[in-house]
Amino acid sequence: MTARVSRDRKGKAIFFDGAIEDITLAKENELRLTEERIFSDSILEALPGLFWLNDENGRCIRWNKNVELVYGYSAEEIQNLHAINDVTASESIAALQKATANALKGKSGYCEYEIKTKYGRKISFAGDARLVTINNKKYLACVELDISKRKAVEKQLRDALREIQQLKDKTEAENVYLLDEINSETNEDIMIGRSSQFISMLHTAKKVAPTNATVLIQGETGTGKGLLAKYIHRKSPRSRRALIKLNCANLPPTLIESILFGHEKGAFTDAAAIRIGRFELAHESTIFLDEIAELPLTLQAKLLRVIEEGEFERLGGTETRIVDVRIIAATNRNLEEEVKAGNFRQDLLFRLNVYPISPPPLRTRKDDIPLLVQFFINKFNKSLGKSISMIPNEVMENFMNYSWPGNIRELQNVIERDMINSSGKTLQKSTLTTSSPGNPEEGAMATKTLQEIESAHIIRVLKQTDWVIEGKNGAARILDLNPSTLRGRMRKLGIRRPAPVPQF
Repeated sequence: MTARVSRDRKGKAIFFDGAIEDITLAKENELRLTEERIFSDSILEALPGLFWLNDENGRCIRWNKNVELVYGYSAEEIQNLHAINDVTASESIAALQKATANALKGKSGYCEYEIKTKYGRKISFAGDARLVTINNKKYLACVELDISKRKAVEKQLRDALREIQQLKDKTEAENVYLLDEINSETNEDIMIGRSSQFISMLHTAKKVAPTNATVLIQGETGTGKGLLAKYIHRKSPRSRRALIKLNCANLPPTLIESILFGHEKGAFTDAAAIRIGRFELAHESTIFLDEIAELPLTLQAKLLRVIEEGEFERLGGTETRIVDVRIIAATNRNLEEEVKAGNFRQDLLFRLNVYPISPPPLRTRKDDIPLLVQFFINKFNKSLGKSISMIPNEVMENFMNYSWPGNIRELQNVIERDMINSSGKTLQKSTLTTSSPGNPEEGAMATKTLQEIESAHIIRVLKQTDWVIEGKNGAARILDLNPSTLRGRMRKLGIRRPAPVPQF
């Protein structure tokens, strides 16, 4: 082996032989590799995210400390982990496998997913993988960034947008509802009376109004149950919101559930858009369910759930909606009899009958008739262009002595009819058939059920109109009912027009 002379930095001669030279070069190469490893490790550790180097089978080859800190595994444990199956939330595995397959083909390996730490915590991450080929072997260099804060902000924005859309939909629905109410409202929102029965009823209503108690108003047709419901709502803390009204007798059977609870788009053939139901409209307000006895048994169960739990689902929907609604229900029927007949749920009656109120019939509050007569005369003077100011004693006596089976609604209709027939300033004598307190007709009336009284009154009006239901002078107009509602009542009460008498 020949010697070789070299010089150090100061020019001093150094003698090497070949073996020494080989050892020196090897040490220099090892030192250089160590420096490069330290250099690359320092760069990897300085990365803001997590770095992985995996082989094409998903085995972990190299990683930075951030991986151990976030995932919670030791270096020894990470070596035995599969880079996807063992550290990814189950719902994200498929998406991450697809991104990995793309990266191994040289395409983009970007994906957003949820990781699963050693202790079961799930964190939202975004990762990007790039193909690296070393000595004909494929590796994936992956960088992961925590995006959980961004995901939380996105969720907040989505929730806010959803809430804004819900408020928008509700406002639009309320506007449509209120417009319908304005267009359909015909009676002044006022209660008139001075009799002891009337004052007692108002005193009872004032006591329950400030509470959230469910109120059941049971009384004869035409006694002002709707006005009493409005009065209770106006005196309640919920009066800042509109009273939502619904006449259960006027609801088409095929649409009743949709009207009450709303429906999702596509819930049925004609459901072209989402519809908000009356209960959603009544959130933080009061809903008045008039003619509650007409509600089908199938929907009585859903109503019971709303009363007990404040929950329901839209028709065709799966999302449970929570509402805060005060319920006022009204009926002219005896609900206990309806329960016995199997037409009304007993448990629903118990829930509705928390605070019962019964408006007195007009025949028991005769002291209020003069006030009501004057009120309706003033009202129809404006609408009919009349100037009636005189009421003859015999006309008022006629009003006072009549039994008023149709109550205040009938009184209103009679006065309107009499004013149409009157000219000048004096109200024409009414065509009412008077009945004194002691005559047999009123005595018999006092022993009849509400259904019998209602049936007799409807028949009386139908005979008066020659069984004409619709039109200006039809029975529905006199009774202040929708023609379809009147026909429904007739079917329920078994009222049919008598067959014509054969002529011989």
